[in-house]
Amino acid sequence: MDEKLNQLMMDFKSKLPKDSKLKIPPNIFLDMDTELVSYKEDSEIIMKFPLKERYENPYGFIQGGIITTAIDNTMGALSFLISPIVTMNINVNFIRPIQRKDEFMLVKASVTEKTKNFVYSKAEVYSKDGKIKASATSSNKIIMNI
Repeated sequence: MDEKLNQLMMDFKSKLPKDSKLKIPPNIFLDMDTELVSYKEDSEIIMKFPLKERYENPYGFIQGGIITTAIDNTMGALSFLISPIVTMNINVNFIRPIQRKDEFMLVKASVTEKTKNFVYSKAEVYSKDGKIKASATSSNKIIMNI
């Protein structure tokens, strides 16, 4: 995880109650070597994920579950920065395969709506050449107002 993302997570953590048991940042951010590319408060976030050999399926493409995890990490982080949430639903559409030779995937997430109890978001996954590889939507339940 890069320093910009770590600082964003620490800023968020400072808003939580002192006795909060939330794990910030989550371990999966560390496991995936997540890098923050950009963040527009409460509206958009772009994260970068390196493509590792262990993420490949038998065809040499990046496993759909890894792509979905990167999407969930990005949409979830954006929603979570608004208010602590849990992902209730995520729908992913795979458009083109991603290969390790792409080196990394960029996930761009944006909030489409926020209500009293939910944050709705969408995301697109791009390769380094700018081609869209997947898209997604999610519904996230707010579990704590801060």
